[in-house]
Amino acid sequence: MSSRSKKPEPESPCPECPDGTLERTIVSRTYKVEGRKVRVDGLMPDKCNRCGALVWPEAEARRAREAVALKLRNAAA
Repeated sequence: MSSRSKKPEPESPCPECPDGTLERTIVSRTYKVEGRKVRVDGLMPDKCNRCGALVWPEAEARRAREAVALKLRNAAA
């Protein structure tokens, strides 16, 4: 068993402001779909530490879409 520690990922620059960097955060979002509100907790976009802009990596955006679809299916059942 190795005791190697994982190197921290380099900070990414914010696409919205020149001085900010992105950090992973956990948020809840409410989406309005087909006239219904669907809340999804535990999403993990990147957030600028300066301006607060949220940047959604494709994998996390896909996870949010899948969670909304699942909640809509379960509500219809």
